[in-house]
Amino acid sequence: MVRTAVFGFLLLLLLLLLPDAAANADTRFQRIAREIRRLVADQTVPSLVVGVAKDGRIIWEFAVGWADRERRIPATPHTPYSLASVSKPFTATAVLKLVEAGRLALDSPANNYLGHARITGTHPERATLRHVLTHTAGLPAYFRMRFADDPQTFENTIASRAILTRPSRRRYLYSNLGYGILDHIIERVAGVTYAEFMHRELFEPLQLGQTSVPTAPPPGAAVRYSADDSPLPFYDVDHRGASSVYASAHDLVRFGMFHLNQGASDEHHSGPRILQAKSIREMQRVHTQIDTGAGYGLGWRIDDDGRGFRQVGHTGGMPGVTTVLSLFPAERVVIVVLANRRSDLVVPLARRVAGAVIPAYAWRLRQELH
Repeated sequence: MVRTAVFGFLLLLLLLLLPDAAANADTRFQRIAREIRRLVADQTVPSLVVGVAKDGRIIWEFAVGWADRERRIPATPHTPYSLASVSKPFTATAVLKLVEAGRLALDSPANNYLGHARITGTHPERATLRHVLTHTAGLPAYFRMRFADDPQTFENTIASRAILTRPSRRRYLYSNLGYGILDHIIERVAGVTYAEFMHRELFEPLQLGQTSVPTAPPPGAAVRYSADDSPLPFYDVDHRGASSVYASAHDLVRFGMFHLNQGASDEHHSGPRILQAKSIREMQRVHTQIDTGAGYGLGWRIDDDGRGFRQVGHTGGMPGVTTVLSLFPAERVVIVVLANRRSDLVVPLARRVAGAVIPAYAWRLRQELH
């Protein structure tokens, strides 16, 4: 154990002292690598891991800091991180897979697939799966941490919380509860746990070896740290489809590449066929408007700045977690940034990483500062 700790400390020290050019031969990322080192050295976050892909190929992976400071385990591109709400595109992908199999219908009421614990309140029959996926079902905002000794079942949560106060389709209202309902529906329809279905139908076929829906810390996973820099005990949430996936930056980039490659056309794709191209295009289409230039699809937020840049992605944040997965479909670019603490600096950092790959996007970001 002592030798392991010493080795981990020396490895991290070496990473911090290495010249930027040695971090990666691609000089486009030298400046952003220095910024990442500085953020970690300033203790803004315990660790940062970045992954970038372009044209179906990973072109940069970079990790700095501690995945586990107490055990002196450095972060790597293959370290599993808690994804928080970046779990939602995974859950939406699983729902679309069951839709293609004819076991779910997007425009059927969600209650058709629930048991005795059902959505109630104002016109629950109008709350379809599509509405739940797009946060327009009228379900309330919700977040609930869950620890190992918690006796509460999710059916109890549905019965006590899934009460509509407004009709579906009226307004976008972000709801973790809705995505918890989706993972519950996946379990009821597939006849296996949400974690088992995700592993069998998504993670294993896509060869995402460091991706899981765990009930205990995955081996080598990044520890979640609080704002005061103390390690948080492992926790889960009862809305698992909204927030419970763990993945490495390497795996998350590959998941993003899957959504770009298979969304192009049925004739031009690489990797296993998980979804039809039309399903991926449906996921990446704006179904409900959030704000000017911003909307939500099926598990994805879609941003269009009106200047030629369209992003499809998701962010995640909860105690000890900040995550970004961003796709630029026209540019064939995937950006991933993972941190094991809450930080407002992670999303802007992801934009600057995108600017390092897409010069015109970097120019646009500079214009916003003037």
